[in-house]
Amino acid sequence: MIDQERDFYRKSIQYSINTPFGQTVMPENRKTVLLETLEKYRHVTVNDNMRFIVEIFSKLECEVLNDWFRSDAPTDLVRWTDDLVSLVPDRLYRALRVEEPGSSQ
Repeated sequence: MIDQERDFYRKSIQYSINTPFGQTVMPENRKTVLLETLEKYRHVTVNDNMRFIVEIFSKLECEVLNDWFRSDAPTDLVRWTDDLVSLVPDRLYRALRVEEPGSSQ
């Protein structure tokens, strides 16, 4: 879907990137989703440090996606996924990780 709708995402980013007071729409929405996922679905107590990690990662993630969608380079979902996952801070990655059935960790 990302590949098929790349033009849509490119235009969506273009029109939603700047909002009043220096905040951007995408990182704020992403932050909300990540915090809700941690609290409601992963049952993680979100302390100040985790809130900081989520806020900074949300900005970084959206900046990277913005660059990718606006570039003329071909969509490489395997590389994009690998690169994006490598940016996730360790504490956030571990908090969000869902164990595979039958795995022991």
